[in-house]
Amino acid sequence: MVALQIRREFKLSRVRPVGTIHDAILIEVKDVENNVEMVYNRVLEIMRGPDMLKEFKIKLSVPILGEASIGNWSQGVDLKTWQTLKSAKAA
Repeated sequence: MVALQIRREFKLSRVRPVGTIHDAILIEVKDVENNVEMVYNRVLEIMRGPDMLKEFKIKLSVPILGEASIGNWSQGVDLKTWQTLKSAKAA
């Protein structure tokens, strides 16, 4: 359900779901105009509260947690680390 919402919310020219594995979603994000930061934050919001829960009036007694990483599969870093690395490369 999260992958479907991500696909609906973002243009394929900027964000492209590549695949899902169990509870993980791999997406490619074009690195332009703070797009990575915006997508990172929005994807976390979607994972923690997908629209489908509201549409079907599902109330959970426990929160849904989500994590996101930027980088190669299984080698990604969090947003702050990615921003630091990107700034260091630019300097």
